Amino acid sequence: MFHIWRQGDTPTEEAEATVKAYLSHLRSRWLFRLDGPLLRWGLVFVSVFLIRQLYYVMTGVSGP
Repeated sequence: MFHIWRQGDTPTEEAEATVKAYLSHLRSRWLFRLDGPLLRWGLVFVSVFLIRQLYYVMTGVSGP
């Protein structure tokens, strides 16, 4: 994120506070964004694993 200021202008305290709040918000959410796909794939993996284990128990097969 960046701002273009005219030469000689300086950002106001309100602008600085807005940027800090926005960056803080983004930093607090980056892990959540990563967790979406990772969490889904993890749940798929665990589900497949548990279904296979249930299959082995139900059929009496000792495993792969």
